[in-house]
Amino acid sequence: MGKFIDFVKDRSNQRRYLQWLVKLTGKSKSKLFGLFILNTLVAASTVVISLINKEIVDKASDHARFQAMVILMVGLYAFSIIGGLVESLLESLITEKYACQVRSSLFEKLLGMSWKNRTKYHSEELLSRITSDVEQITTGVSQLVISVGGLLIRLVLAFVLLWGYGKILAIATIVIAPVGVLAFLFVSIGLKKVQKEYQQTEANYRVFLQERLSKIDLVQIFGQENSSIGKLNKIQDKRLALVRKKNWWKVLGSGIISLTFTGTHAVAFVLGAVMVNEGNITFGVMTAFLSLVGQIQGPIYSIANKLPQVVGVLASAGRIMEVSECEEDDDIIEDNAADLSDGFLGLAAENVCIGYGEELIVKNASFSIKPGEMVMLAGRSGIGKTTLLRSIMGFLPVSSGKLSFVDESGKCAACGNKTREHISYVPQGNTLMFGSIAENLLMGNSNATREEMMEALRVADALDFVMELPQGIDTVIGEKATGISEGQAQRISIARALLKKSGFLILDEATSALDENTEKKILEAISKSNHPTCLFVSHRRYLEKYADQVVELG
Repeated sequence: MGKFIDFVKDRSNQRRYLQWLVKLTGKSKSKLFGLFILNTLVAASTVVISLINKEIVDKASDHARFQAMVILMVGLYAFSIIGGLVESLLESLITEKYACQVRSSLFEKLLGMSWKNRTKYHSEELLSRITSDVEQITTGVSQLVISVGGLLIRLVLAFVLLWGYGKILAIATIVIAPVGVLAFLFVSIGLKKVQKEYQQTEANYRVFLQERLSKIDLVQIFGQENSSIGKLNKIQDKRLALVRKKNWWKVLGSGIISLTFTGTHAVAFVLGAVMVNEGNITFGVMTAFLSLVGQIQGPIYSIANKLPQVVGVLASAGRIMEVSECEEDDDIIEDNAADLSDGFLGLAAENVCIGYGEELIVKNASFSIKPGEMVMLAGRSGIGKTTLLRSIMGFLPVSSGKLSFVDESGKCAACGNKTREHISYVPQGNTLMFGSIAENLLMGNSNATREEMMEALRVADALDFVMELPQGIDTVIGEKATGISEGQAQRISIARALLKKSGFLILDEATSALDENTEKKILEAISKSNHPTCLFVSHRRYLEKYADQVVELG
């Protein structure tokens, strides 16, 4: 009873989920409606076949009518079979298009999610929602929308015809069957809770595997093989327990439905036999009688069996809505970023304080960077250098003070997501993606020519080693830049940033994996080129000579 009460209390969310799902169908509505009509016609033909069967049995002596009924029956069966095959073929294609549409929409939403909300989720958790949950929703919605018309048509027509043959049996059939459905509905409430927990466990399962497989070297170097296997077994045991619960609820629900419908069919058979013996109905009517009982039971049984699917769809809808309703990366700038020129940009900080919640990391930072300057950002670990960079890039709003870009004409715009287009960025560590070196470079500028890519590689001191690779710039590097060193990966990342040709370049410990000579060579090449304003973070004090000024946090 407690679960039922919880379900009733949650009805506002269920309604919200349904409204969201209706809106989500978008461009697929017309295609799904077309399949809905086809399914309805196929379903209606199966009910009509019951009437034809009666005529065939009762009019077997009337050869002309018998022959006509047989031909009509064969035609309807052919329509039912062909229509079912066409429906199955189109359903799979439409469902996949529907899934692509939903994934694209959700992917766009994830790309626009604010940094604060994005960091609440593990990347594998988001992957689970955009794959497994979207598949659960699109498959479920497609099947439910397409089949509901046919099920209702079969139910209504069969009941009307059965009423004409025997009112008592019609009433008994339509009353007894819903009793089983209501019992199954109560079962589905428990199933919904298990389904939601299972989906979350499945996401945790994928997160664990992804983390351990992507960091296998760490697992081995710290001797965590047995520990990792033990944790995996615990997760799998929980997953297995939830699968048992899911199957138990499903079996219980199916058992209730089967018991109810078997009983109804038995009553129909006995009652029909009695009526034949008493001469109240013909054998043909008896045939139609039993067929129509099945035509009533079938839709009700199908609807009941789809309840777990409805439960799964609603659970997945809740998980996706949680992500899609997260705060977007709203523009936090006060001025019009579009007014900034495309040239070099300076940066002005006036008593800037930045923090996560109430805790301030950067306190009262004030400095000024002129357009075209090379500036070193220094300070001890934990002082807030990365936090300041996040605010400059518009991921984290300042708590107080003012942080603004300034162009060469003196126009200002507060740092925010709209000023991000003026920034190139090379983060710490290896940030290359699986694919060719050229594909990685084109992330910086999709319109860059081969000559521009080569020049960027030259400035980043990467051209020589890239051209020595088997396919040169078209060499495919593996996950996490497998096949090249970390220092080489950093140099390609610097070339990628230079290709963007932005007005402000940020190097966040971007040369940490390089030897001193290579590091100096790259910074010297950048300083001598027609470079953008460059803010580089480093703990290496010997690099100060390449800076026009040093901004010291602390």
